[in-house]
Amino acid sequence: MLLHQYSPILERLGDDALIGQAADFELSEHEVKSIVRILPSDVSLKSTLSNCPVPGRYFSRFDDGSPEGEVIVFVRDGMLNFIVYSWYRDEMPADWPLPVRLLFEDS
Repeated sequence: MLLHQYSPILERLGDDALIGQAADFELSEHEVKSIVRILPSDVSLKSTLSNCPVPGRYFSRFDDGSPEGEVIVFVRDGMLNFIVYSWYRDEMPADWPLPVRLLFEDS
């Protein structure tokens, strides 16, 4: 999973601090495969968002149109913190959904 692929989520917000953070970062594995911790390199870039998911919902769907899951990006203290893939079936998919398969809905 590459956060750079999910930059449209941040670009939709128009939040320059989060876009800047997503430009240079490290990923840290989490004990849960569906969660990835984000460690931005430039800690001077702070968003006005704090301790929340970014606005909007980003759903993925199967080819037949049925819901597959949702990608959620979280911010803590103005910094990108982690990204979560929440799926709707019993078993976790082998891969994260491709960003081109994400459909945006206002939250």
